[in-house]
Amino acid sequence: MNQKSIASYLEDWLRQNIEKERDKYAAELDGLRREKDKLERQRKKLLEAHYNDAILQKRAAENR
Repeated sequence: MNQKSIASYLEDWLRQNIEKERDKYAAELDGLRREKDKLERQRKKLLEAHYNDAILQKRAAENR
């Protein structure tokens, strides 16, 4: 191998590995975004349930 082909090989190898890492990062980021969205929806549902329960308890206490 001459120097040019070694440099070309190394450049190709680096590009491939960088691209692989980018793909892994993008997939992980996508998964984390989906998980965040899911947790935000769950939080909203729990908060709504908490408020609804508090309202029902207040009404029950007022009717005693």
